[in-house]
Amino acid sequence: MGNRSNISLVGNTTNGQNYGTGADIYIGKSGANLLQFKTISATGGSIQIIETPTQIFISGGTSQSLVGSGGTTVSLISGSTYIYSPPTDYVLDSGSTNPIANSAVTTVLNQILDVIAVAPTYSAPTAGLTPGITQTIEMGTTLSSFAADISFTQNDGGSANGYELCRNSVHYSSLQNNTMSEANITSSINYVGKVSYNCGPTKNNNLGIPDPAGKILAGTVSSAVRIITPVLRQFWGSTSVLPADSAAVRGLSNNNYATTNTFTLTTGTVNTVFAIAIPSTKSLVSVIDTTNLNLNVTSQYVLINGAFNVLDAGSNNQTYKLYAMQPAIPYNPSATHVITVS
Repeated sequence: MGNRSNISLVGNTTNGQNYGTGADIYIGKSGANLLQFKTISATGGSIQIIETPTQIFISGGTSQSLVGSGGTTVSLISGSTYIYSPPTDYVLDSGSTNPIANSAVTTVLNQILDVIAVAPTYSAPTAGLTPGITQTIEMGTTLSSFAADISFTQNDGGSANGYELCRNSVHYSSLQNNTMSEANITSSINYVGKVSYNCGPTKNNNLGIPDPAGKILAGTVSSAVRIITPVLRQFWGSTSVLPADSAAVRGLSNNNYATTNTFTLTTGTVNTVFAIAIPSTKSLVSVIDTTNLNLNVTSQYVLINGAFNVLDAGSNNQTYKLYAMQPAIPYNPSATHVITVS
């Protein structure tokens, strides 16, 4: 019938209809006996018209498909673009190994995927070191044995391939688990655990496509710093005689770390010497008698010796200030003195 869209019939044909699925061919009736149909035409050597009992398929020849870098297959069928998942590999008809890699189609598809794709979340590995290492001790203390064990949580990184324990920023051990000792500590000591690890796996995004953005590469992670901090003690209390040496100061009834700036002394009802020994870097600020109407008795605590020698826990000489209040008779009743130093 050639390239015609009008068919004249003899008689009084009343109507026509499209049969089956697909595009409608029949348009309608014109006049008494003229049925009108859409024109079917094809151009180009690769265009195919395939007929079945109920449908006519117009195809641009052999389907072409491209498997993209993310695993998505793009197929060009009858002039339309479809995205298939899971992908299937096809051989491209063109002589190029990737004839549409730089085409506008690929560009648009990549833009669509960028919009709908949700990147996976990658969690970096973490390292830990025995928390108990961190502590405050008296100056001169010896720690005979303590653990310094390095832990590793892989998360989305690769497996651990090396451990390092650093002491004061210097390499100390390549073992994961360590037993340490420190003698006569007079300055702060810090420990850090480090773990080297391999590259982690690539995770898929929400489309099931491998997405390396943010992937955990091989590297090293460090633990929190653990610090041993030595500090001097301060001593105070009620006594019968003024302390004359280090042993007498250390024998006073109360003591704490010199990082504390407020403490209380109870006079009792027997003794007439109330002594305070603090490191020479500190000074007495005030003493308030809270039992007797908050009376300020600071002036009654006299500096006895500003360079008094007191031994620390390691028998190292330390310089202290010795203050004392020496009333003529004991308190009765007992009083509480709130002492502030700085």
